[in-house]
Amino acid sequence: MNTFTKQNKQMLDEFVDYVLSFYGPGGLYDGGVTREMVTEALVIHLLNPEAPEFAADSVDREMIRDIMVELVGIKFREAA
Repeated sequence: MNTFTKQNKQMLDEFVDYVLSFYGPGGLYDGGVTREMVTEALVIHLLNPEAPEFAADSVDREMIRDIMVELVGIKFREAA
């Protein structure tokens, strides 16, 4: 595995953690989503040719949320 790929993997892992901090158990909008659910939604997002360029930011986080809502019917609680 070359350095570029390791950096990309680290960035994607950090992004998944970021999404989980919002929508995972104990997150701000706890939907009980798992790492696997976020990863699957992320793959769908990255493979979508109509999606904007991935920046690992709040826009991408919300797009991942929307994919999870659409595919799995996840419901998120309101922030406290």
